[in-house]
Amino acid sequence: MQLCPLKSRNPSNFGKRQKNMTGTKAVLQNVSGFALPGEILAIMGGSGAGKTTLLNILTNNKQEGVRQSGMVLVNGDEVDETTLRRIATFVQQVCGRILWHFDGERTIAFSRQVFRMERGYTRAQRRQRVEEVITEMNLVDCQTTLIGIPNRTKGISVGEKKRLAFACEVLTDPSILFCDEPTSGLDSFMAQQVVTCLLRLAAQGKTIVTAIHQPSAEVFQMFHKVCFMANGRSAFHGRASGNFILFGSNQ
Repeated sequence: MQLCPLKSRNPSNFGKRQKNMTGTKAVLQNVSGFALPGEILAIMGGSGAGKTTLLNILTNNKQEGVRQSGMVLVNGDEVDETTLRRIATFVQQVCGRILWHFDGERTIAFSRQVFRMERGYTRAQRRQRVEEVITEMNLVDCQTTLIGIPNRTKGISVGEKKRLAFACEVLTDPSILFCDEPTSGLDSFMAQQVVTCLLRLAAQGKTIVTAIHQPSAEVFQMFHKVCFMANGRSAFHGRASGNFILFGSNQ
């Protein structure tokens, strides 16, 4: 799988980066890269580096006031919105689709993805797929635990909620998985659990692209490839392991 986004311009924001004569600013400039099946590509960079904008372009998530040019290619062919929706899914940072009064198993069973499975799937096949995903996402121990309501009702952990969000999205067995900050708000141990689940999905031949801000050293070494963003440009694209990154300061 090859993903090659190029440029994006946002006329609604002024003065933060280079402006042209029409008052627009370049959010992404000549960014290109690729992600392969069986691997996790981590898009990294500081706040304002362009990670979220890049992920929105890759997922064809329309952004108001943004003009973009370039292509997103899958296996060398440009894909339209309908095709991308069929072969890919996007797990957002905020788990908005979780049903707090359900347990993990019922939340997955009532996921919108289950309704996408209805054509060509029997009830027994859908049930079997739900059970497979519960095992893949390491949710067996909490499948009958109420999810709970933050600050009101005790439920499953934050890490389990993150994995549950992934479980709801992978029911249809997508080829490409996009993730926005999958380890946000997690401690090092829970973050490693989430990325371990992503590694299991990658081992099935899926292409996984994730934007991530500040992973621990242990989590960083779990990624196959990294793309470092800086000021809307790609500063580095390559293997995560075996590279030494030096940080300097003028102060």
